[in-house]
Amino acid sequence: MRDQRIDFMKGMLMWCVVYGHTINAFFSGIAHTPIWLHTFVRTFDMPFFMMLSGFFLRKSLAKRRAIDVFVNRLSMILVPIVVWTLLLARVDIFNRYYFLWAVLCSGFTCIAGHALTSYLPSRIMRVLECLLYIGVVVFFHAFRVPWNMFYLFPFFVVGYYLRDVNYGKKLASIMAVVFIAGLCFWNADYTPWKIGALAWRDNAAAFLVYGFRFVLGISGVCAMGIVFDSIRRLCGEESFFVRVVVGWGRETLALYILQTLCVEIALRLLCEQFWRHCAISPSGAIMNLIGYLIVPALSFFLVVLLSMVVKRVKSTRLGKYAFGFKVM
Repeated sequence: MRDQRIDFMKGMLMWCVVYGHTINAFFSGIAHTPIWLHTFVRTFDMPFFMMLSGFFLRKSLAKRRAIDVFVNRLSMILVPIVVWTLLLARVDIFNRYYFLWAVLCSGFTCIAGHALTSYLPSRIMRVLECLLYIGVVVFFHAFRVPWNMFYLFPFFVVGYYLRDVNYGKKLASIMAVVFIAGLCFWNADYTPWKIGALAWRDNAAAFLVYGFRFVLGISGVCAMGIVFDSIRRLCGEESFFVRVVVGWGRETLALYILQTLCVEIALRLLCEQFWRHCAISPSGAIMNLIGYLIVPALSFFLVVLLSMVVKRVKSTRLGKYAFGFKVM
């Protein structure tokens, strides 16, 4: 039986992801100051998804053989990547769905670590697994593996070792304070994709940014998990809003794929053409209106629309396999 609490969190995170990509699409091709809400959302959305992915992988490995989990990962994640890349007739298969590749590769790494150490005593197994994953991060860094893996894999590992996604009140309070304090010193220019994975070669202080970003991500996941739980309780578990968001949470992979097509590609191209023809730069007031009011509402509408498309596609005979399926 699915956990409605987790599905609600995933649904809210999907809204955050679509919001972030819609902001990028709207301001594509024009100079603009960062929208604080966008910067805030990006501190926790991808880390949260990665931690949940690691958490559920560990649960799967506790119930099934490693080979079965491996095969299911192929059919649930790799197949949709290939199918939708071919439908787009694109050759940059490794660049378009970077987050799904990060989830897939992180999962394979943890499955391999589990398979290699499962025959050892539990304490030794955990130590060797951790050493293996640290070695993987070093390998990613040394051999210039795409930054998304170097940055996202540690969050996956943290989720992999979580026993539960419930947080005690004391720990939650500490994490919330850390997150709020961290936000006071965070800047959009510190985004990992801007400074790059190899920035430390020119400036050793980049390691502090990497560490700070990791702590901010972990504390942000804990803090926002509490916020999402509070929203769900305040609205009521049977309320229309909660049921809609829970539905999104059950289709996050399909929604992520479709928003890539509709938001990251189509909407982005449309906005680029619009700003090019306007030949003017919007004022700060207009940007704030777009970032804080228009885009949140539009992104909500887009997720609703995309969820309807997913439901329609999955109702067809072959369409139900387009967004992944379990073999084992």
